[in-house]
Amino acid sequence: KKSQEEMTENKTIKPYDYISPGLKKVDAKKFFPHMIEGDTSVITSEYFGKNVPHKWYVTSDFPECGFLNVDEASILYNNALLFQGKNGLEIGSHVGWSTVHIGMAGVILDVIEPMLNHDPRLLLQIVESLRLSCFVS
Repeated sequence: KKSQEEMTENKTIKPYDYISPGLKKVDAKKFFPHMIEGDTSVITSEYFGKNVPHKWYVTSDFPECGFLNVDEASILYNNALLFQGKNGLEIGSHVGWSTVHIGMAGVILDVIEPMLNHDPRLLLQIVESLRLSCFVS
C-alpha cells in the first residue's frame, strides 16, 4: 500500500475547509479577527499532518501554534451539543477557538489556560474573541 505522502507526492491539493457529512455546521471565524491561514512549511513536528488538505489557521501573534481545523471544530461542536445546558471544563484554550465552539453548543463552560500568565497578547485575543461571540460572563 502507498502511504498518504506517496499518494499526494505528485499531486498538489489546495488546502480547503472541509466539514464531515452529517454534522451541523457552525461558523465561528467571524469571532476571531486575528485568525489567518498559517504556513505549514514552518512546522517541524513529525506528528503534524502536512499532507492533510485542511486549511491550517493560526493567529498573527502566534503563527507557530495552530487551531483545530474547521472539521475538528465542527466535530467538537456537534459532540458538545449532547451536553447543552450542562457544565463543562476546558483545560487549554489557546485563543478560544475550541472554547467558542463548545459555548456555541450551549455548554456552560469554565476554562483554564495556563499560558495566560506568560503572554498578555494571548489574554487580549481570548477576551476579544469571547466578547465578540458573547460568551463572557
